Amino acid sequence: MNKKVFISYSRKDYIDENNNPIEESAVGRIVETLELNGIEVWIDINTHYGDKYFTEVLAKKIQQADKVLFISSANSNESEWVEKEIIYANEHKRPIVTLLIDESPFNNAFGILVAGFNYIEYYKNEKKALEKLVLDVNDEEQAGSVVIPKPRISILKALKLAVSFILVFLVVFSVFACIGFAVGYYKNLADVNNAMKEAFRENRFTAIDNHTLQYSGETMSFTFDVETTKLKMAKKQTGLIEYSLESITLATAIPIAFKNLLKSSQFAGNGKTKASYLIIGSVAIIFGYGIGEPLGKSSAISHNEDELREFFDKEANIEIMKQKLALIYQ
Repeated sequence: MNKKVFISYSRKDYIDENNNPIEESAVGRIVETLELNGIEVWIDINTHYGDKYFTEVLAKKIQQADKVLFISSANSNESEWVEKEIIYANEHKRPIVTLLIDESPFNNAFGILVAGFNYIEYYKNEKKALEKLVLDVNDEEQAGSVVIPKPRISILKALKLAVSFILVFLVVFSVFACIGFAVGYYKNLADVNNAMKEAFRENRFTAIDNHTLQYSGETMSFTFDVETTKLKMAKKQTGLIEYSLESITLATAIPIAFKNLLKSSQFAGNGKTKASYLIIGSVAIIFGYGIGEPLGKSSAISHNEDELREFFDKEANIEIMKQKLALIYQ
């Protein structure tokens, strides 16, 4: 004989303002799963609560049910009728199965009646929760051939999902492209005038030949030909401080990004969708930072080069260079 289940829930989790079932709602998935597995379901959809006859039907259905399924949510834990149903079910010793579709705390009036049972966490893993629900209702210990309906995704929902994925990617990509650019720029930016003053003061120029000087500092390297006034920027040297700047920035930004991704994915649907958000966010971080950091570095080197050209445009500085070369090759 098929098991009978009375579902105690909030209509707000199943019915929209036009009294139509909400597409792919958790309640709808639960009802469909129970019915596909041969379980007789009684769920109120459009009865008026003010009807005296309805309260009699409600009481009768609870008494006749093999199990009372309490679907816990923010809405159901605020519902006076759900509260009455759970208390009535407990008074008539009907076994209560508690299934959580979100993390809302139980209603204080009946929370103690359901808190002691092994409740099912639907919001964490839909498939496992539905399998466990069918087994609990049928009083079975091992999984047999539990039928789980495949989720039906409408074109509109698929389009919304695709747009949300694209938006997540673009937002995370943009943020980390900006972070990468800032790290690359400031990590490679030098105060050219101060660097040159230090170089002159400490005589840190070396000669490549009798008209070309080379400078290799902690923040930049270049060669300069005093005859042709050609400037060539070399690859910047990398130090521990520079690595620290990058490491500290990423160690701060990435956890914040993932925290926000997890928050945004709370309402995304099943576990696969949530995992997709995290994967898309990870790819966006890699691509965003990977593109932003070299662009920032290139911009910093270009900035340094412009300042050096201005520095060497001054005839007095060219003369100092020539005098240094003359001393070396005298």
